[in-house]
Amino acid sequence: MFYDAVANTHGLRLDPFMALVTPAPSQLVAPPRVKESPVAFECRYWRTIELPGPDGGPGTHAIVLGQVVGVHIADEVIVGGKVDVTRLKPIARLGYGDYAVIDEVFTLPRA
Repeated sequence: MFYDAVANTHGLRLDPFMALVTPAPSQLVAPPRVKESPVAFECRYWRTIELPGPDGGPGTHAIVLGQVVGVHIADEVIVGGKVDVTRLKPIARLGYGDYAVIDEVFTLPRA
């Protein structure tokens, strides 16, 4: 938010997120993907679903959905033909101020 305020004051258009990463060209969509990310999806906008407010009336939140049209996966995270999520160590938001890092996977037998 601070970056936007400074940029708008000086007539600039800055993206603070892109200042922290290296853009890589996408093959099927215009926006770049993040070069440092071992997995990237290229998506095309499909629709926006407006969510209702607590009283059932119009709300202030929405879900934006896209169709995946391209997938990029780094070779070093593929083991036995599948993505090894422990090599990615993704961060999961749990709620409140809590987060978790996935570094172990287990399988439950299906009935």
